Amino acid sequence: MAHNLHGIDIDPRAIQVAGLTLWLRAHRSWQRLKVRAALRPRIQEARLVWAEPLADGDLLAGFARTLRSEILPGQTKPLAPAEAQVLGDLLRSVAHHTRLVGEAGWLIPLERELASLIETARQQWQDARAAVAKATQTDMFRGAPAQQLTMPLEALGKVRRKAFFAEAEDLLLVALTLYAEQAAGPDAYQRQLFAADAARTLALVDLCRLRYDVVLMNPPFGAAADASKTYLDRNYPSAKMDIFAMFVDRALRRLRPGGFVGIISSRTGLFISSFKIFREQVLLRHHLPLVADLGGEVLDATVETAAYVIQQAQPSPQPTTFLRLLNVPGEEKAEALFDGLQNEDSEYRFDIPTAEFEVIPGQSLAYWATKPIRQKFTDSAFNLTGGAVKQGLETANNFRFLRLWWEKSPKYGWFPLTKGGSYYPFYSDIYLSINWIDQGRELKAWAAPLYGNSGWSRIIKSVSYYFTPGLTYPRRTHTLCPQAMPAGGIISARGSGIYPFPLKAAVVPNKIFSTWLYLLLSLLTIC
Repeated sequence: MAHNLHGIDIDPRAIQVAGLTLWLRAHRSWQRLKVRAALRPRIQEARLVWAEPLADGDLLAGFARTLRSEILPGQTKPLAPAEAQVLGDLLRSVAHHTRLVGEAGWLIPLERELASLIETARQQWQDARAAVAKATQTDMFRGAPAQQLTMPLEALGKVRRKAFFAEAEDLLLVALTLYAEQAAGPDAYQRQLFAADAARTLALVDLCRLRYDVVLMNPPFGAAADASKTYLDRNYPSAKMDIFAMFVDRALRRLRPGGFVGIISSRTGLFISSFKIFREQVLLRHHLPLVADLGGEVLDATVETAAYVIQQAQPSPQPTTFLRLLNVPGEEKAEALFDGLQNEDSEYRFDIPTAEFEVIPGQSLAYWATKPIRQKFTDSAFNLTGGAVKQGLETANNFRFLRLWWEKSPKYGWFPLTKGGSYYPFYSDIYLSINWIDQGRELKAWAAPLYGNSGWSRIIKSVSYYFTPGLTYPRRTHTLCPQAMPAGGIISARGSGIYPFPLKAAVVPNKIFSTWLYLLLSLLTIC
């Protein structure tokens, strides 16, 4: 536990629960091995770190004064003033770089930031030493200094030892410990808290710097917070479409060669078109030995999940094992999972090399499709261009803007609204009407100030596709059921539209059609 297990979380409660769980499991193992309590090793440390920002302020200034006046453990005399100044500035810079850690955690590459700060200071030190040497040269004809040194790097030029920069992080940690131990007076408690926070920050840097054999995670999903979005998008350009994809990218960067990352996350990154770059530039550039497509009823959230393993190695010609558990009830998923892992002939199991997905534009991992269907994408006669899937509107006030179809007539500005519903093959009656008088004037006026005055287009989408014929389908049913959508209606967020549908065959809601449409939906533009 002290040397091989590490953990990071932005929630201190998660850190406490993880530490207690490790302690209990260790004692349970010793009990099973009949190791008496007196002989059990003392668990003094678990490498679990709470990722939190380090506050800048007066305490940093006080810490800098301690650096200048105290002899640090392992040193024979106080640091040179220039060295103390550099360490204080380094900690202040680290504090600045941790401002996003509280919401982005491990995604902030602190190891790179601190290394860059120290390298910048070292380079400035070299420049300053050269400038000091040049400034002290005497003009042989005038007997006076050749130039005056007025540059702000003068203090850096007085750092005595080049090795100081290699020791900088360790010196910071030692100084913080001393700062906490010598706390006295009215601000003693605050000093101790500050030193503990700073030590945690440096411990986080250590965990960020390590290379791991195995990383396990259940990352958050969705868009990054506004405060960190620009920074994260810049650092994870191939995974910026979702925060869970950024965590996958980050974990792969910190693995040792041959190491593994195990993830349970939203399953969307494996299939839909908006994750095309993530699949091509991150996921499928590594070996993918196992994917369990779990679906719902797994986490305490209304999200369909997948659990998968990625190895820090080149893609392998060996097949990836895919386990399809989407339609297995939640309480039966564990049994089905073990059946798929142990039995090559399991109904849940598909063994397919990832190279076979290269023929599908966007490399959607459509493992459920048979090889002849996948190969159809290489057929030049099979043209899939021109299709688009469009999400429609939400009202944010159904009671005000929706009526049953017989209550209001289109001639008065109330039009049919596709709003999903239950499973029906071929066709389903459109039973709702929406107030779209004067091109939705009242609804747009209602929607515009919502969500911080973000404008009506945030919830009223794809207006140019309204009243166009095509197909629609409910967002959530036990199986796919495309339905004819006549002209003259409006699409919603729960009843999206497909325009125009690229297949020129009859729409038949059977397994063949469903397979094709699942594949196509990963290629069409979804917005």
